[in-house]
Amino acid sequence: MDPKEVAALRQAREYVYKLVFEYSFRKESDGRTKEMFLEVLPEESRPYLVNTFDQVIAHYDEMVELIMRYVKGYSSPDRLNRADLAVMVYACYELSFRKDIPTAVVIKEALELAKEYGGEKSSKFVNGVLGAIARDIR
Repeated sequence: MDPKEVAALRQAREYVYKLVFEYSFRKESDGRTKEMFLEVLPEESRPYLVNTFDQVIAHYDEMVELIMRYVKGYSSPDRLNRADLAVMVYACYELSFRKDIPTAVVIKEALELAKEYGGEKSSKFVNGVLGAIARDIR
């Protein structure tokens, strides 16, 4: 991939994360945010955003259940930082269903999102949970 394609894919991944974050509050998507993101993405990245977001949402509850088996001290996903939960849902989808994406890439991308959008300790927390999940399912 050339640098322009890599940048476009990274932007699409960030938009998928933001859509999952938005979804985590209401468990529905009104489509306006997705349409806004699609307008600014290069055309070649649009199918990635649409397909990936739709698949993450189709498996959302399953991914949350997976995450909850690995977090300690949390009785409910509602008690988790919403930004951390969204990052982990997205990454768990990729770990579970996108075997074409190397584990290290999934975790690295998740950590970048956690650092950007989570709290001070988010990246360590996300890394620990995703590392344990990856060891068990990959």
